[in-house]
Amino acid sequence: MNPNEKISTATGAKKFKSVSRRLITYIVIASSLITFILTIFQLYRDYKVDISGISDGFHQVEQVHLNSVSQILWAADHAKLKVLIEGLANLKDVVFVSVTGEEGFYISVGDDTVSNKITRSFAVEHSYRGDLIHVGTLRIDANLDAVYKRMLDKVVVILVSNAIKTALVAIFMLFIIHRLVITHLTRISEYMETTPIGGAAKLLTLDRDNTSGIAGDELDLVVNSINEVSKRVATVFDRMQASETELRVNEARYKEASHIAHLGHWTYDQQADKLLHCSDELANIHGVSTDTYVAMISSIEKDIERVHPDDRELYAEVIRDAQKHGTPFDVEYRIIRPDGIVRHLREIGEPIFDDAGTLIQERGTIQDITDRKELEDQLRHSQRMEAVGQLTGGVAHDFNNLLAVMLGNAELLEDLAGEDQDANNNIEAIKAAVARASSLTGRLLAFSRQSALVPVAADVDELIGGLYDMLQRALGETVELRIESTVGLWAAMTDKHQFENALVNLTLNARDAMPQGGLLTIETANVTLGETYAAQYEEVEPGDYVRVSVSDTGTGIPPDVLAKVFEPFFTTKEVGKGSGLGLSMVFGFVKQSSGHITIYSEVDHGTSVKLYIPRSQDGPSEGAINGDELEHTVGTERILVVEDDPDVRRIPTAILRDQGYEVIEAGNGEDATKRLQEGPPFDLLFTDIVLPGGLNGVEVAEQARKLQSSIKILYSTGYAENVNIQTSKIVASGLLVNKPYLRTELLEKVRNVLDGKSN
Repeated sequence: MNPNEKISTATGAKKFKSVSRRLITYIVIASSLITFILTIFQLYRDYKVDISGISDGFHQVEQVHLNSVSQILWAADHAKLKVLIEGLANLKDVVFVSVTGEEGFYISVGDDTVSNKITRSFAVEHSYRGDLIHVGTLRIDANLDAVYKRMLDKVVVILVSNAIKTALVAIFMLFIIHRLVITHLTRISEYMETTPIGGAAKLLTLDRDNTSGIAGDELDLVVNSINEVSKRVATVFDRMQASETELRVNEARYKEASHIAHLGHWTYDQQADKLLHCSDELANIHGVSTDTYVAMISSIEKDIERVHPDDRELYAEVIRDAQKHGTPFDVEYRIIRPDGIVRHLREIGEPIFDDAGTLIQERGTIQDITDRKELEDQLRHSQRMEAVGQLTGGVAHDFNNLLAVMLGNAELLEDLAGEDQDANNNIEAIKAAVARASSLTGRLLAFSRQSALVPVAADVDELIGGLYDMLQRALGETVELRIESTVGLWAAMTDKHQFENALVNLTLNARDAMPQGGLLTIETANVTLGETYAAQYEEVEPGDYVRVSVSDTGTGIPPDVLAKVFEPFFTTKEVGKGSGLGLSMVFGFVKQSSGHITIYSEVDHGTSVKLYIPRSQDGPSEGAINGDELEHTVGTERILVVEDDPDVRRIPTAILRDQGYEVIEAGNGEDATKRLQEGPPFDLLFTDIVLPGGLNGVEVAEQARKLQSSIKILYSTGYAENVNIQTSKIVASGLLVNKPYLRTELLEKVRNVLDGKSN
């Protein structure tokens, strides 16, 4: 035993010897079997060769000698025939040859008593005058015993030589395999058993002498392949770990996306009549855990029961129709969660059939669309409010024209009444009624967002402080007024007068909601509305706002009433105690100011209205008031009055002519342009902003300046449809008279504009 074997014995020789014995046994058995098979094959081949040789001899006789036998037998040359068949008998393995002729002739050579033989007979025919004539039969027997003897001799030689060769080769192969293969295979096996999967593994190396410079053999290829596979396995393992990590991340993202979209999915087994699977978000939408939801939907009937009672019939009809016709379904319905919250859901699903057309499953998604439904409700409300606003704006415009006629004629009657006190009292009553009606139309215009606003940078806290005494008096002794200001409050871009009106309206509404007394809190704050918040409301832009909150501790507003409080003429007060225009005016003012308004109320707890006024980037303006005294003035300047309503146009025309002005009338923009192009130049253009068809008042003024650059402009309006921006600039410059206007107001404005006292 060599040292290596000792080492092997010390490290587990029994196992190695067992393998060696089996290997020797397998080699001997395989070699013997191969030798036997090859010997059989070789003997069979030699046998076939010998048999083929006999057949070739028969064929040679047929091709070469049969014709000679025919001619000799036809010539009846028996001596020559005998010589011929003796020659045939000398062929290899031939032991007997005979010829049988007609009329009993017979001649033969050899022994026909051999048992192991192959016999072949040939018909002998002679061609005579084109006909074949049968003249006899040639018989040849070949001996097989000689063939068998040759085969037996070969078997002995082949078996002995191959056995010796096989034994020597087996022994040599055993030595070579053990030295060159088994030792290294053992090393490879140990490496494969001890090398961990994945990670940075040590490469496999074999204890081999490579100093000869000979190129690597198959074992080196195996080692290289194993090392390459190890690297690939490590790479794949790392990728699998990365994929698992990415899969977990993607799963988390999917869950997050489903949560954000409020979208869950489900699979229902129709044959088992139970819910197979539902996502966590689907259970979350229903306000329960996943296990609870799966247990809850134990049948189609249970699935229908989760739907709001008012929507169950619709839901059941849609589901059953989809199952009956095998079509997808899309249905919206409501549910009442265990916590009592009502949610709007949209469910999309499809039935799954097997090859036989049997319904086996249904699968689909359920999305919480409550937010969308609320936005749709807000949009419909906004569209309704816009439509009502357009209607009220048009009514207010026409009403203002009527009021202008009434007020103008009342003031003209004052001149005719003279010292008649009764007549003057009646005229003052008419003027007071017109003033109240004008206030009403002002509220309508505020709601319809058609007021002529003058937005400036304002200190809201200062405006509220200036109204404190008046608000306190309006609230009475039973209501406590609390003002909570904010240090560093931003300036707000708003119309001061309209803001004060809005605050007064909110205060009066709060007072009426607290008949037994209470607390009214007006609070200011700086707020920033983000994109997420702004996206929930119509006409709300993200950005900085000054928030003014007016909160009371009154009776509160029921939910069904709360949805209508901003609509014009809607009121819950008794007849004669409210016009229904207070909150609608506030709503229109805030929206026209590019702001936002919300209202929150709980019955028996109170109401809070929040106004969001856009922040101004400038500091609060001083808002100086013109202190010039009003006085009736006269003049002789040439004035063009543009007004589409003849009754309304007659009033300023008469007032101005009474004061000495030369007045020319025009009924529309085209007529006014024509007047401007004809005759002497005008000193002043007094035009209504809203004119039917063609040019409006602002466009007429632009044409006037092109034709007469020195002409002065004064506008009048009942409302400012589609020209709010221009009108705001006009109001700020003092070039606007609102209908209905007093005679003194008109004359003062005309005089100031002509004298250059307006901007």
